[in-house]
Formats: sequence, C-alpha cells, structure tokens
Amino acid sequence: MHHSIAMGLMDSDFETAKIHAQKDQAAFQRLVDMFPQDASYQNALVSAYLLNSEVDQNEGRYAEAVARLLKGARFAKTSSRIIQ
Repeated sequence: MHHSIAMGLMDSDFETAKIHAQKDQAAFQRLVDMFPQDASYQNALVSAYLLNSEVDQNEGRYAEAVARLLKGARFAKTSSRIIQ
C-alpha cells in the first residue's frame, strides 16, 4: 500500500511520497527478515529499493541513489527465489 501511495504522490507531494517510500522499504525488510524464502516479499523489497533510489535521485543525492540501486541489485542476485 505504501508503495502505491508513494508512486502516486511522487510528482505532486514529494515529502509525503518520501515518507511512504521509506515505510514501504522498512515493512518489506521486516517481512523478508521474518520470511526469507518468500519470493513475493523479496521482489517487493527490491522494488522498494528502486523506489527509494528515485527519492534519493529527486533530492539530488546521486551517490545514495546509486548505492541503493546496487544494494537492490545485489539482493536480487543473491536471493534464491526472486521472480525474474
């Protein structure tokens, strides 16, 4: 839910979108920690990394944006059941 809200508000209310993007990543990180073999949670976490990378980029924090993209890519590469 936070992901959809963040995406919908990215252009019109960036500060609220940012909050929802952060909550989205935190929620899916907790779910992946609790259920590490669940591919849908793994995919949602990678998607949250991408969304938060967009937030970083929109704020001009390019190094953080790239770092978050790389973290998501590494997670996707090492996850055993990631849906491709």
